[in-house]
Amino acid sequence: MRLRSLHLLLLVAAIAFASGCKNQNGPDTETKSIVDQHLAAVPASAKQVAEGRNAIQYKADKSGMLYLYDMTANTLLDAQRINEGQTYRVSTDRNAVWVDTRETRLAGLYGQHMLRVYLDPQ
Repeated sequence: MRLRSLHLLLLVAAIAFASGCKNQNGPDTETKSIVDQHLAAVPASAKQVAEGRNAIQYKADKSGMLYLYDMTANTLLDAQRINEGQTYRVSTDRNAVWVDTRETRLAGLYGQHMLRVYLDPQ
């Protein structure tokens, strides 16, 4: 048991040491830019269709997957299918989104954050 604890301690120390050693001569390749983080959550084929902070509304001109992305927190908040002609609404005051009259409660909607809506037509 004592040998196992020693091995665990050495492993933790090695990880801490390795993460603290970075190449000071070049860019930090472990840190993703905001654009890279964004593209990891929203497909590259999706187009921005709306943007705002408190209340957003978008009427779909095409069917597809709709994404709600928090640009301030770099977080995908919602992803759901929407059909042509349906309306997507966001309310940070009510912590909810709607597709027409169907409500979905969301945690993490903050009025001071920049929110963007993307549509990936399918």
